[in-house]
Amino acid sequence: MARSDFRVVPDVAVEDIMLDVHNARIRSGADQNDCIRRILRKREQFLNICESIAQYGLTTMPILASPNEDGTYTVKDGNRRITALKLLNQPDLCPEPDLSPRILKIIENYKNFPSAVDLTVTESEPAMVREVLSRHQGEMAGAGQMGWSAYLRTLYLLNHGHTPEYKRPGQYALWAEEQGIFVDDDFPISSLQRFFSIENLQLLGFHIDENDQLQLNLPLATVRQMATKVVGDFGGGKNVGDVFTPAQAKQYIAEIRAYAGIHPSPPSSLSESETAGNLSTAEPSSISDAASISSATSDSPRTTETPIETPTTPSPRPRPMTPAIPAAERKKIFGNRSPGIAIPSTGYPKEQTLIAELRSLDLSKFPLSAAMLTRALIEVSDLHYRSKSDIAEQGGLAKNMKKSAQHMLANGKISESEEDIVKRLCNRGGAMIEIETLQKMIHRNTHNLDRQFVNTLWDNIGCFVRACWV
Repeated sequence: MARSDFRVVPDVAVEDIMLDVHNARIRSGADQNDCIRRILRKREQFLNICESIAQYGLTTMPILASPNEDGTYTVKDGNRRITALKLLNQPDLCPEPDLSPRILKIIENYKNFPSAVDLTVTESEPAMVREVLSRHQGEMAGAGQMGWSAYLRTLYLLNHGHTPEYKRPGQYALWAEEQGIFVDDDFPISSLQRFFSIENLQLLGFHIDENDQLQLNLPLATVRQMATKVVGDFGGGKNVGDVFTPAQAKQYIAEIRAYAGIHPSPPSSLSESETAGNLSTAEPSSISDAASISSATSDSPRTTETPIETPTTPSPRPRPMTPAIPAAERKKIFGNRSPGIAIPSTGYPKEQTLIAELRSLDLSKFPLSAAMLTRALIEVSDLHYRSKSDIAEQGGLAKNMKKSAQHMLANGKISESEEDIVKRLCNRGGAMIEIETLQKMIHRNTHNLDRQFVNTLWDNIGCFVRACWV
């Protein structure tokens, strides 16, 4: 399976590339038309690869082929890509009449696909078998190509100027790496999305600057000491469920801050009920303020915080949290508990029905239904809030929600972190979990649905929906 066993044959016409009748995806094709029909059994996946090729072109992964005596080639790895190219170039080859209009739509939208491709070719059957197996047998204990964890994917996107799904925990972990703190490849970044809220990041020593980047609000050595423990705890197997609720997160962050020598000052004029709703006592408002709190060394004496001004907006009232079962495992969007949405019992029959039907749906069986009902629930909730708050139509669901979230923040109905989450979900940054993606999941055949998407979206947007009805 050496490179010397293969050679590159450039610009082979797609019509001269035969599909492999014995390919694993095709099984046993009677002829080329039957091979295409068998590839089309996974329709949505095939349409996705057609659109990807038409929009972006082929990936750099070589298409493997064996030469035939008549001057043609039989593709040994890349049958789906070649089938897509065949139908993009000659849509009349499609054996499924109902798919032809969808392929034609892709052609009309992009018109950007090759009619000839480079092939990586060998006459050695053993070399071909070894190469094909190496591509499809996974990591093979390190001998094959190793997949990326959510953390590695997030780092790649951050380092190349793109917005990942798990931006805040990614920024935190990347900062730790830059400080020489090793972060394991399997650091549970997706499960810690809620933990790394703006409020919690402030307690861990960061504020968000005008460029949406993390900046220190405590001395470097103190923040680094806290990060070492946070990364070590969760990289070492600490259960992310231990910090799922605000109370759990508050307790853990208090332990982390105490570990770094930061102790809360006694409450002043705040009542017990007022302090109970906050994650901690107030933070220093700047790095210079924080410098008086800690000596910036890991072995500095224990210190006391200096409180900052009381927020001008009222504290948002507590709302039920999202289910404790992870999004990837949860069969029902709200879990087994009440969603905590205070829709009046009379006067809102449609909204009550939406909740009832969503609670009954098994997302592993009906993800499309759940997505459509979730979208409807978000829309009617936002409309209800804008109507009672006299907020004008902004031109689309995402813009409406951003405006409503701004109003909610100003009136103490959601926190700054929750408003930040809603704002990012409503931006069109190409992230997997956002409102625009939900629209595409429902309206476009090129976007597949799964319960993890629907559940993760709800876990992030639920705070907004609940606030609409408060």
